[in-house]
Amino acid sequence: MTQLRELENKFHESVTDKAQSLLDKFIKNQLKDLPDELRILFVDKDTLMGALNSSHDTHMLAIDKKEDSVMQRAKKDLEVLTKGVHSEEHIRNRRKVTEIEQFITQQRVDWEAMEHESQLTNE
Repeated sequence: MTQLRELENKFHESVTDKAQSLLDKFIKNQLKDLPDELRILFVDKDTLMGALNSSHDTHMLAIDKKEDSVMQRAKKDLEVLTKGVHSEEHIRNRRKVTEIEQFITQQRVDWEAMEHESQLTNE
């Protein structure tokens, strides 16, 4: 988004320079075939600069909104991914704990069987 902002700033600067050049020509009556829609803008330098700045601000606002939207979507995706991984790890952990408990139980059973067998042999 930084590059997009830089491009918008360069574009705004370029358009402002071109508009200033045209305004100077308009003031010197060097622009004869200027449409009425543009004549309204060239009547006053403040009006022209205000229109250009308003356009620039609108473009920057659109870029900011898009960046916010992308960031929110990325945060939601990360949150979903994190919850999924956490859930999977919790399930994996519970399975391993159960496996360990079963192993310990089986070892006790085997140990007790071995002790019982040992007692029978010693009798």
